[in-house]
Amino acid sequence: MAWTLDRIETRVRAVTGWTSEDDLSETSLREAINYIYTRRIPYYLNWDELQQWVYLDLADGDSGEYDFATAILDASGGTALGSRVRYLEPPFLLQISDDSTGVLAHTENWNDFWNKYPPYANESDNQPVDVLQRARTLFVRPKPDDTYVIKVWASLWPTELSDSVTSLVDEGWGEIIIPGAIAKLNEDDEDTAAGEWWPIFFDRIQNEAEGQSYRPPGRVPPRW
Repeated sequence: MAWTLDRIETRVRAVTGWTSEDDLSETSLREAINYIYTRRIPYYLNWDELQQWVYLDLADGDSGEYDFATAILDASGGTALGSRVRYLEPPFLLQISDDSTGVLAHTENWNDFWNKYPPYANESDNQPVDVLQRARTLFVRPKPDDTYVIKVWASLWPTELSDSVTSLVDEGWGEIIIPGAIAKLNEDDEDTAAGEWWPIFFDRIQNEAEGQSYRPPGRVPPRW
């Protein structure tokens, strides 16, 4: 049987005994599940489905400053990926025309970049040649004088599970989410039971990472 959001919720309630809304609200349950699914598991397991090319559309008149949340797209002219963008991996490819592509010089050195492009200097717009990445903002210089597209490889967070998004990136993650969500719920309540569930969560991570059965001596994780 496939692991879906509904099945995970049902199993968490069955294992914990928090079967009613009074015991555990659906909102709190889903927040815990999505925290484990979208933020904890991807730290330990890299998955092809969470890596792809992303795009940044440049246009004449742009400020040259682009925020990940609104500017990073799933395709040129496509949909903003928002908070799903985990990190970008250079090189930054600049599509100049249909048959011409360049590579932007990438840096994370704030001082070097702004020494080269003083913020208050009256510089003409031109074809971009440099990109500064600072936290979740990109600065492109020179500011674009025309339409360009930047293409770069990215690692993404999974889309949160919801009534409309019910399936996992990978089926193997269902067994991992359950103990993680229980640990998170207990941790939020400052319950010492969290200390019993986090090791099981990491056992499952290890098992998935190694692709083989992994059981520390003396511990038999519960079956869901």
